[in-house]
Amino acid sequence: MYLVARLNQHLPNLSVLSLETRPEYVDFAELEFIARSLKEGQTPTTLELAIGFEAFDENIRNDVFKKGLSLNAFEKMAQLLAEHKFSLKCYFMLKPVPGLSDDDAVMDIHHAIDYLGGLSGRLGVPINMHLNPTYAARGTELERAYIRGEFMPPRLHDLARAALHGRGKSISIYLGLSDEGLACAGGSFLRPGEEEILAKLEQFNKTGDWGLLEEVIQQG
Repeated sequence: MYLVARLNQHLPNLSVLSLETRPEYVDFAELEFIARSLKEGQTPTTLELAIGFEAFDENIRNDVFKKGLSLNAFEKMAQLLAEHKFSLKCYFMLKPVPGLSDDDAVMDIHHAIDYLGGLSGRLGVPINMHLNPTYAARGTELERAYIRGEFMPPRLHDLARAALHGRGKSISIYLGLSDEGLACAGGSFLRPGEEEILAKLEQFNKTGDWGLLEEVIQQG
């Protein structure tokens, strides 16, 4: 509440406040308080709650990543957001674990898009998928798997294949396109010679032009 009060004071024209959380932490009374406080700014401000979903496959999400995130808890939270006309952001990773083929990784995102699109349509809550292709970060198990030849980062055209499934669905998609300089040597999804493809994906983020994804897939 102190944060919202200070935002109203120093950023009176703020349009969106995004808070990362977990579904079990979302409380109806707190959302009510935040909703009232956000109205005290000079211009309307909406709340976006961001959830680290990571993978739609339950085994990867909860057994491998230990997220403890059930669809039931997620849907209850989405219902609370819908009642306040707040929005939802879901972080997903493309090909987040070794042993997953490119096609299976793309299919997992397709399942997630179908699920989120259905939920958004049913509840009327705006949902954005923030889709990050996975890279092998230095000093991690993924780096060791990459060195052993057990993990290969997804290619940009697979990222486009995964995201294109969102065309016509009632969600928006944003593509994470940076490895933050943390990838091990050769372990990034950013590969030499793909600068033109990367530029098209960056343009997709700005415009939402699905045709750009089709062009990337054809180049791949």
